Amino acid sequence: VWRVIRQPQILDAWGFRRGAFEAALRLSLLFALPATVLLAGIGLSLGRFPIPRTFWIVLVLYPLWGIAQQFALQALVTRNLRGILPCLNARSLVVAGLFSLAHFPNAWLMLLVFPAGLVFTWVFERHRNIYAIGLVHGLLGSLAYYLILGQDPGADLLSMVSNILGR
Repeated sequence: VWRVIRQPQILDAWGFRRGAFEAALRLSLLFALPATVLLAGIGLSLGRFPIPRTFWIVLVLYPLWGIAQQFALQALVTRNLRGILPCLNARSLVVAGLFSLAHFPNAWLMLLVFPAGLVFTWVFERHRNIYAIGLVHGLLGSLAYYLILGQDPGADLLSMVSNILGR
C-alpha cells in the first residue's frame, strides 16, 4: 500500500491495468480451453461428475485468489528475475517450477500447474495484465478442486458461513 501511495504507476508495472486485458485473455484461453478438456477428461475417469452446485460459488470467488497468486508470482517473482534471467524461456521455466513447488506435496497438482505457470508467465511478460491470467487461473483452479482433487471448497465455505451465522 505504501509503495502504491508513493509510486501509483507501479500498479501498471505489476499488471493491474485494463490495457491488454483482451489480448492476454485470448492467449490465456488458448491454453485454458484444452486444459479444461483435459481436466474434464480426468474428472470423468475419476467419477467426479456431476459437479456439485457449490462449484459456481468457487468459480465466482476463486479468480480473486488467482489474481492474488498471479500478483505474487508474476509481479514479485518474474519481474525481479528479469535482471538475473533475461531469457524469457529460462525465466518462465524457473517461475513455472516455483509455481509447481508451491503445490507440493500433491504430485498431480504439481504436474498440472507447471504448464500453467509457463503459459501465465509468458502471457504476463507479453501483455502485463494480472487480471486476465488471474481469471483463467481461477477457472482452472476451480475445476482442479472438484475434478482432480475431489474436494468441495464451496460446501466448506457454505458450512463455515452457516457456522458463523449460527445456523
